[in-house]
Amino acid sequence: MTRTLDSLQEVGFYADNGKTIRAGQLSEVAISVTRRYEKDELGRERPTDYLARMLFRAVRTDDVVAIYEQPFSSLEEIANLFGIDDGEEVWEVLA
Repeated sequence: MTRTLDSLQEVGFYADNGKTIRAGQLSEVAISVTRRYEKDELGRERPTDYLARMLFRAVRTDDVVAIYEQPFSSLEEIANLFGIDDGEEVWEVLA
């Protein structure tokens, strides 16, 4: 089951709480985003960055031709890279 999100603020809330977020098909690219954490010196988990996993598909055959994983410091970076406006309903929480 998926839930469509209304803003990057809402996307950030779910990513910060351990949910994987998916952006709807953006031409030939499908993106899923997760928040990464690391433990500090006291063993507490601290957020580090967002990991975007991008699947690039062939236009005619819909075959996956490349898969990349890239860290980003913010969701805004990812949105700007793919031309996603804050109010666009392209993000979903994967349940």
